[in-house]
Amino acid sequence: MVVEDEFFVRVMIADELRAAGFLVVECRDADEALEVLHSGMTVSLMFTDIRMPGSMDGVDLARLVRARRPDIKIVFLSSHIFDPATLTCCDAFVAKPFDTRNLFAQLDHLLPHASSPGVARDRPVVSAPAGPRPAAFRGRPTLQP
Repeated sequence: MVVEDEFFVRVMIADELRAAGFLVVECRDADEALEVLHSGMTVSLMFTDIRMPGSMDGVDLARLVRARRPDIKIVFLSSHIFDPATLTCCDAFVAKPFDTRNLFAQLDHLLPHASSPGVARDRPVVSAPAGPRPAAFRGRPTLQP
C-alpha cells in the first residue's frame, strides 16, 4: 500500500513497485488507507508519507495500523525533519527525494520472502479479497491484476 497525498510521488512509487511484480493499492490520505484496511484486503507493507492532509497524518496512521495490525510492515517517506521518537511506530524510513534502489533495499529487508533466491518478485504487497471493492475505489484502477 502506498499512502501519499502528492499524486506524482504516489504514482511513481506505485509504478516502480508494479514494474517489480508487486500488487499495489494507492491511497491519497489516511482515510482511504483505513478504508482499504477495513475492506479485508491483505496488506503486507505500507509506505506512508508523514505530512498529509485529512483526519490524521502518517504518524497517527502508522500508530493506528501498528496497534490494530502489527503484522503490517510500515515505511515512512518524508522530506521533512521530524522527531526521531516517531520512528518507534514504523519499521523503516526513506528520505525524500529518494533513489528507488533505497526504496527496494528497505522492501527487501522488510519482506525478505519477496526477494529470496528462487522466489519470484510477484509476491503481492496487497491482494484483493473476493467481493466488491470499497466505495472509494469502485471504478478506479487501484489494483494491478
